[in-house]
Amino acid sequence: MKKKILSMVMALCVLGATCVPAFAASPTTQTTSAPAPGQTAATSVDAPDTGSNYASKTSVSDGFTVAAVSDAVVASAVTKVQALLNDLSTLGKLLGNSTLTALAGDSGAKVSAKIATVVDVSPNSATKDADGNYSVTLNVPGISSGDNVIVLHQTSGWDLIKPTAVGNGSVSFKTPSLSPIAVVKLSNAGAKAAPKTGNALPYAVLILAVAAAGMLLSARRVLKK
Repeated sequence: MKKKILSMVMALCVLGATCVPAFAASPTTQTTSAPAPGQTAATSVDAPDTGSNYASKTSVSDGFTVAAVSDAVVASAVTKVQALLNDLSTLGKLLGNSTLTALAGDSGAKVSAKIATVVDVSPNSATKDADGNYSVTLNVPGISSGDNVIVLHQTSGWDLIKPTAVGNGSVSFKTPSLSPIAVVKLSNAGAKAAPKTGNALPYAVLILAVAAAGMLLSARRVLKK
């Protein structure tokens, strides 16, 4: 009987040692390359959809047509977005967004990006304006007026375009040429990163310690009899 009780105490101690690592902090950053020097904000890009699904839920203003892009083009857009998030300070300056620039050095901040759509846009009856630009409006779900949105245009790489207007379910922009276009929504600017799960460690240790103490006290009582 005594040996069984001592075995139970030892087992509880081993269980406590093996359970502690489960409370380690989870990763908060999903980038493929190192951030720019001085950038400490956490960044992430939401998992994208397929090219065909994007095309099925995206429409365009009169004079243009949209078609599905390959999943390889979608993946290329994701890589570009990740690169932009890795240098929030430069991105903020390009967009004239001082908030993004300030967040770059905030270790408690998190900026995430969601690709709302990636489609191939072509002119049908649309013509360019006096400045040589097409004026395009894409109707995209998940976009609301006031959202922080950027547009990417694929040429030899991906060119960044600042929208002329962002409405409820729509994004307008101007471009001198058309090909694959990506609409990206930036969010959580200024929000603090979620607390690390490691904060639960002291409570777990306390519970295990109390349980072990109780088992040890019971064992001593039995051994004295």
